[in-house]
Amino acid sequence: MKTLIYLFTLVFFLSFSFNTNAQFDIKAKAKKKLEEKLSKKKQKEEEEQKEQETKEVKEDVYYEEASDKEISGTAEQPQTPEEQLKAWSNYNFVPGDKVIFEDDLLWEENGEFPSKWDLMRGIAENAMIGNEKVIKFSIDEDIVFPLMKTDEDYLPEKFTIEFDAYFNRETDEDGDPTEDWETKYYIWLWNIKNVDGDYFAVWPAADRVDKDLQRITLEYNKVYMFDKYKGQIPVDPSEEKLLSKWRHVAIEFNIRSLKVYLDQHRLLNIPNIKCNPSAFFIGNESDDMDWIPGAPDVLIKNIRIAEGGKKYYERFMTDGKIVTTGIKFASGKSDVKPESMGVINKIVQLMNQHPEVNFSIEGHTDSDGDETFNQTLSEKRAEAIKVEFVRLGISDNRLKTKGFGESNPVDENSTPEGKANNRRVEFVKF
Repeated sequence: MKTLIYLFTLVFFLSFSFNTNAQFDIKAKAKKKLEEKLSKKKQKEEEEQKEQETKEVKEDVYYEEASDKEISGTAEQPQTPEEQLKAWSNYNFVPGDKVIFEDDLLWEENGEFPSKWDLMRGIAENAMIGNEKVIKFSIDEDIVFPLMKTDEDYLPEKFTIEFDAYFNRETDEDGDPTEDWETKYYIWLWNIKNVDGDYFAVWPAADRVDKDLQRITLEYNKVYMFDKYKGQIPVDPSEEKLLSKWRHVAIEFNIRSLKVYLDQHRLLNIPNIKCNPSAFFIGNESDDMDWIPGAPDVLIKNIRIAEGGKKYYERFMTDGKIVTTGIKFASGKSDVKPESMGVINKIVQLMNQHPEVNFSIEGHTDSDGDETFNQTLSEKRAEAIKVEFVRLGISDNRLKTKGFGESNPVDENSTPEGKANNRRVEFVKF
């Protein structure tokens, strides 16, 4: 009997121990499964958060990355200086003789409002994009105008305006440009002499009077003024998917006629514009871009206004030389910029029409930098221009070169305008 009781007791305890261990094992498995589920959920949430942060960062730097790639040279342009000059071989824009407004942004502080400008409305600030200083607008109708010594009629009867503008276009899923949005710039040529009051008070009224305010619209490959005057650059097949690029904008006003260029292309040539401009404004329009994620900022640089003058042959006959600030070089180098081809082509044309004319090409610099370096630089620049003249068919024996560095200034070296006038090339008869 005792043996039987012992066996029942042993079975009971074994059964209890088994059930208890089984229960503990089930609880442990359930706890482990729950922990794994929570871990996966946490990992998923972290991945989603990281993905969102990455997306936001990409949107924030979208344009900066694009700018860094494009800033050193636009993708569609030939990369060597020689090829760029050849691409601009038919350019005929000739800038004014005397620079009256120049903004190279050299000493500007990033994030501050440009010191040589005033604000009509919106937002504008200095920025560094890639390796270049620029004026950056927002994307919501910003307008600025130059700070000149006088508030009235600072534009002469003949003047030119030049600047570089950065253009962008949206793309579809295949990377092709769309028509949904693209960068737009506006140039206002305003006759403020015909209105009373200051800029801010008369703007709405002047905007409705054609003779007082002429607005030029600049797009990626188009220029137009109202609905009457339009011009467009044919898009080369190799450029169809090009999304962003710098373009050189040039405007020439001559008493009553107006010409507008995008890069080497003349897109507007209006013989009789009903306006006597006395002030210049530049701005942009959003076209509802402000809500588009990653929509880029709008940038301009190298703004110059110059006063027009006599034709080159008249100057040559009167003074025995032609002085020009329109031949431009890369900073600190002798590489001729392509927008210089308008001046070069005109003087080559003059020499072809008058084979008796021979020129000494004489380079001058401003006083920035080392004097010895400037002397050498002016000599190299004069020689670079001679090379281009010979390439265009002018005989070598009709040309000489000299460099004077900073030794013969024609203007003060304390202002951007004065320095721009000192950075000149003279073609002197010999």
